[in-house]
Order: sequence, then structure tokens, then C-alpha cells
Amino acid sequence: MAAKASKTVKAPGHLSRRCQELWAEVTSGGRWSGPRLAILQAALEALDRADQARQQIAEQGLLVKTERSGMLRTNPLLRLEASSRAQAMAGFERLRLHYPTNGV
Repeated sequence: MAAKASKTVKAPGHLSRRCQELWAEVTSGGRWSGPRLAILQAALEALDRADQARQQIAEQGLLVKTERSGMLRTNPLLRLEASSRAQAMAGFERLRLHYPTNGV
């Protein structure tokens, strides 16, 4: 049987500041088991990926030119952002947490 994690659980250092703050907010409310912490970490990593993709989309635009033909295509990062946000939401739902919408 896995032991319960202590009340104060430090956020993984590779998470963004925003996700580290979400980690602290979520885990401050009680004891978290290892498996639940793993789900939370995966969800926050996915949220970070979605946010990084969103930043690059803002810089590159919704459409990008292909190198070979010069044709305009939808930015492939749109798919990455959507799938990463869906992964984050699935993790939050599994933990019965509300999806953080502020700043997104």
C-alpha cells in the first residue's frame, strides 16, 4: 500500500510558476497519495504544454507557410494545444478539480 504524502508537498521544479502555484493551491487542502500526485503532475505538465503552444501560436499566427510549397496551412501547434488542454482537463476531472480558467 502506498503511504499518504505529507500535507505540504513541494511542486516539481520543472513546472511553470503558474502551475507551481496551482499545485500549491490544490495540495494545500489535505493529504495526497502518490498516485493522485502523479495524476496532478501529468495534468499540470499538459497545461504547461498547452500554454507554451498558445504562446508560439500567438507569435507565429494561426496560419503558417509550408517551406516546400509556400502554401498557407493551419499552424500544427493548434492540434498540440488542443490535445494538451484536453489531457489537462481529463486529469483535473479525474481528480474532481475545477479546470483553472484564469489566465488561459
